[in-house]
Amino acid sequence: MKIFIYLLLVFLLTSCGILAPFKERSETVKNIAKAKAVEAAKYAYEDFNQSKTLLEKADTLIVSNKKSPANKKAKEILDEAILLSQKSYSNAIKLHVNSILKITDETIEEAIENKANVAFEDEFSNIFQNHSKNKSFYEEEKYEETL
Repeated sequence: MKIFIYLLLVFLLTSCGILAPFKERSETVKNIAKAKAVEAAKYAYEDFNQSKTLLEKADTLIVSNKKSPANKKAKEILDEAILLSQKSYSNAIKLHVNSILKITDETIEEAIENKANVAFEDEFSNIFQNHSKNKSFYEEEKYEETL
C-alpha cells in the first residue's frame, strides 16, 4: 500500500510539469533577432521590449533536464513572447523599409543634382533600377523582398 501511495505521489508530481521549453525559447530568440534587424526597438518599441522582458522572465523559470511546473509557466510566457516578437517585426518592417526608401530617394536626388548620374551612368542606372524595383515591392507590401 505504501508503494502504491508513493508511486501515486511521484506520478502526480511529475505530471504537473513539462520538460524545459527550449523549442519555444529558441523561436523567441530567433524572432527577437529578426525584429531587431528591422529596428523594432525604434518602430515597435512596446511589443519588442515586452517580448525581450518575457524572454528574460522565462529564462529565470526554466528548469533543465526534468519536468517542472515552472517549465509549464515558462512555456506560457515564451508563447506570449513569440507572438509579441512576431508582432513587433510585422509592425516595424514596413516603417523600416519606408525609411530606407526615403533615404535612397534623397540620395538619388542629391546624386542627380551633382551630375553623378552622368559621370557614373552605368552604376547610377543599376542603382536606380534596383531602387525602382524595391519601391514596387514596397507598394505590393512585399517588404522582405526589399531587404
